[in-house]
Amino acid sequence: MNKRKIAIFVEGDTELVFVRHFLNTWYNYDANLYGFECYKLQSNNKHTVPYPVGSRNSENFYEIIVVGNDNSVLSKMLSRAEELGNAGFSSIIGLRDMFCDKYHQASSHGRVVSTSLNAKFINMAQKEISQSQLSNKHDIHLHFAIMEVEAWLLGMNRLPMVIDSSLTTTSIKESLGLDLSQDPEMTIYHPAVVLNNIYNLSGKTYGKHTDDTEKIISQLLREDFEQLYTSGKCQSFQQFVNAILD
Repeated sequence: MNKRKIAIFVEGDTELVFVRHFLNTWYNYDANLYGFECYKLQSNNKHTVPYPVGSRNSENFYEIIVVGNDNSVLSKMLSRAEELGNAGFSSIIGLRDMFCDKYHQASSHGRVVSTSLNAKFINMAQKEISQSQLSNKHDIHLHFAIMEVEAWLLGMNRLPMVIDSSLTTTSIKESLGLDLSQDPEMTIYHPAVVLNNIYNLSGKTYGKHTDDTEKIISQLLREDFEQLYTSGKCQSFQQFVNAILD
């Protein structure tokens, strides 16, 4: 019997890897407590991708669906909402990056984080949901990682050590002028590029590829997620976690 049954639509593989590992660590890999299945949409058909955990009868069950495009996350959520509601899913959650072409085009301040523009994108998504004719529209919520999921990684205190044992917050600040004590959600416009710059300091590279994402995220502990959640940084992470654990 499910206590919680949630569908999570994600933009791409980076978000899939992040959510999958978060659930694994949060539930301490106890398949009695949780389960999930992962899918990728291709031509609007679901195809199984690695990897399932637990069962559909787990206390907390999640269906994670990779959409493959930031602008399609909400539309795919809405088009499948009725089917998911009929299948017993109590919440339909979306996760995508705020960083996108439409954001660049709408920005009047150049390549800087704009809280007012963030609010505009969030409000537009909420309006589209509220104006739908779906009976379960109050169970549908789209979350934006501001500006990218990589910002959440940059907000974790252990990040330098996870990348390379030679890195420290001090050495990163001296080399890049980057103060990791600040909220990356408020200060970093393109987190994936900044993360790559940090990698470069130790002769490595980071790209938004599954292998790179797996390599760093697989090293994160539950304590890293808890630290970020309670740090006061990356409010979008806190809101997303609340949505999938409430």
